[in-house]
Amino acid sequence: GVLASSAALASRQTTVEAKAAVEQLAREFRASCVGGLRERVGALESSVAQCGDVVASFSERLETAEVAGRSFSRRSTALADELRSAVDEVRSEVHTALSSPSRRSFGEA
Repeated sequence: GVLASSAALASRQTTVEAKAAVEQLAREFRASCVGGLRERVGALESSVAQCGDVVASFSERLETAEVAGRSFSRRSTALADELRSAVDEVRSEVHTALSSPSRRSFGEA
């Protein structure tokens, strides 16, 4: 009787200690997992922020390139207009010189 009750007590004691040990391991495991997840989430947030900075920088450069492209387009259009005008002037002078009675005026012009 005494031995049996002593064995039962020891068994309960061991069960309580085992449960406590398992609960402690579970707490440590959760803390470790949560800590690891927090670190990973932090790293991910940092990466997302860096990505956002890169996108913003790219957008700024793209806008700058678009402005430069429009400016170049305006300048090339203006240059083309000037060239057309100059060609028209020369064509007009040549036409005038060729249709004038004295062709020497073309050389004098």
